Parts: sequence; structure tokens; C-alpha cells
Amino acid sequence: MLIDGGNAADGYAVRSYLENAGVDKLDLLVATHPHEDHIGGLPTVLTYFEAETIWTTEITYSNSTIRKFLEAADKQDAPVVRPTGGETFLLGSALVTVLGPVSTNYEDVNNLSLVLMVEFEDTRFLFTGDMEILAEGDMLDFWGEEFNWKCDVLKVGHHGSYSSTGYRLLREVAPTWAVIPCGYQNDYGHPHESTLSRLRDAEVVTFRMDLMSTVIALSDGETIAFSWMNSGYEPAIPN
Repeated sequence: MLIDGGNAADGYAVRSYLENAGVDKLDLLVATHPHEDHIGGLPTVLTYFEAETIWTTEITYSNSTIRKFLEAADKQDAPVVRPTGGETFLLGSALVTVLGPVSTNYEDVNNLSLVLMVEFEDTRFLFTGDMEILAEGDMLDFWGEEFNWKCDVLKVGHHGSYSSTGYRLLREVAPTWAVIPCGYQNDYGHPHESTLSRLRDAEVVTFRMDLMSTVIALSDGETIAFSWMNSGYEPAIPN
């Protein structure tokens, strides 16, 4: 499974990474939402890899980036599906479950991001796209107090923006580790200090890709081992 593909300029880097990992086809390709920094690289990926199933969220507008993605997906002869909450996909012995979005009544496309829980035996990973605090609350309300949100690893929403990864989500998810995907000295100032503060308050060990570059979390179903490219930095461990 591949979740998003970065900017258009990142497509070849994603292709190279997949090839080096021994990937020759994709069982599931997920486009969490139609922003260029998430789907821009996917046309390149789809040129070189067969995708059996493609998931995307509701697309409410069109531009050249979206058209290129949809054209590349169409050439795959693979079903392009907008999954609903609760839909699952069996990925080997791992289970992928769609948890959001639970509404399409949002002005901000980030809130339409697909949110996925990936469970592999005793380990759980939550991928939140760019979903912001408003839709996080709606999603938590929809599934109710009895739902088990607990995960081991949280992919922090919206690159560590102040508007995502709210206290309520962190209380429910209670992750042990979090990974923030953002570029070095990016123009947006991600990750925002308020988000880092919330993660510290929740006592989450945090990996920053702007400082650590590629971060790998490898699960054997019982434990999770982390490695990262830039050995000059360590994860932030709350006191």
C-alpha cells in the first residue's frame, strides 16, 4: 500500500524508494485528498507500477494536478473507489480500515482527507492525511465513546500544522510514537510549536522528518523498531 505521493517533483523519488524496497505492484494506492503535495507525484508512480485498487476521497473541484492524477489512474484499468467509513481492505495479514471523513460538509479540502487505521497483529498505525481539528472532532463523535482509537504510531496530520492533531484526538489515540512528515525549512513553518507542545503534553515520542529525513517504522506484529536517515538527530522524548 502506498499512501500519497508527495509533490510532482517527488514522483521519481517515490518510484526509486519503492523499487529499492522490492515493490513491483501496488495492491492499494491511497490518495488522501486532492492537494498537489499529496497527489502530485502519483501520476509518475502509476506510470511505473500497476495498482490493483485506488482509493480517493471526494473531489469537489478540478485543476491540472487532479486531472493528471485521474488520467493516470484511468490508464491503470483499476477501480477508483471513494471508500466510506468502516470499509476495510485486507493487505496480507494486515487490516486497513477507513475511519474518516464522516462528512463532506467542509469548506477546507483538508478535512475531506481519508483517515486510515492499519492493524498488523498487535500493532496499530493511524494515518490522518491533512485532516484538521474540526473534522477530527466530527470523526470522534461519529464513532462514539466505545470505539477503540488506541494506536502505537500516529502519522501527525497536516505536516504538524497548528490546525491539526488536537488534544481530543491525542487523548483518544494515545500514541506511543508520532511521525511528522514535513520538509526541511519549509515555507509554512511546520511543524508548529503548538502542535509540538500538544505532543509533549501527551507524552508522545516524536520523529520529525524535516530534521531526521526518511523515518522507517518496522513492525513484526508485536514490536515496532524505528530507524531514520539523518543520524545527527534523535526523536523528541518528553521529560
